[in-house]
Amino acid sequence: MVALAWVCSLLGFGLMYVVLLGNAMSTVPVQLTVGVALGLAVLPLVAVVASGMGFYKTFSTHAYVRGLLVYTVPLLLAGAAVVILIGELNPTWLQGGGQEGITLTYQPTGEEPFYQLEIRPAQDNPALGFAEMTSNRIPKPVFVADEVLFTNADVAETWMEGPIRFQGFIIGIAFRDSVQARVEALSQEHMEKRWAIVLNGELFVAPKIVEPLRDHMVLQGDFNETAAGNFARGIVQRY
Repeated sequence: MVALAWVCSLLGFGLMYVVLLGNAMSTVPVQLTVGVALGLAVLPLVAVVASGMGFYKTFSTHAYVRGLLVYTVPLLLAGAAVVILIGELNPTWLQGGGQEGITLTYQPTGEEPFYQLEIRPAQDNPALGFAEMTSNRIPKPVFVADEVLFTNADVAETWMEGPIRFQGFIIGIAFRDSVQARVEALSQEHMEKRWAIVLNGELFVAPKIVEPLRDHMVLQGDFNETAAGNFARGIVQRY
């Protein structure tokens, strides 16, 4: 029982972490489906049952200390995994009592936008031709090339949307039809590397390219509603 509780809780939590981290790092994140969530929840649920039975057996023999020492950690890990998976399904009762999502879209107006956007190649390690840049939205520095892949002129529209799960609001950038083939080709060329989003010469975020892009990309950075709206609007409009 002890081995079952520990193995299932560790494997279940680890698998859930890897899957959700990969989705969070994606430039086109997807909403977790019920089927995937149930699949990821199997091992944590087994761990919860095993831990509960273990607690019952140890407590029934008055081995309280042993029960707490042996089963508390797997029960907490498994329980946390289940709660996180429920949150990933985005139920309305976890969104502020049924708060409706917000989506606002912005198109260029012909005026010079507030932010001068540059999308540049970037990576995690130093290299010739890559300058170190930092952002308070990124836990460590990234190294950004001088080469500019895309600018405001390549953007058809932007949007902000949220709240998304526990990640606040997101910012979307839609590319013009004329550059979508280039977006796809460059994203494939830079797979598993980063694209630095530089606004007015300062690093904003640097998402890792984990799948081919074409017509749009999504930026995540734990934005609140005001920040997401200001950044999305400022890329295509002056305010």
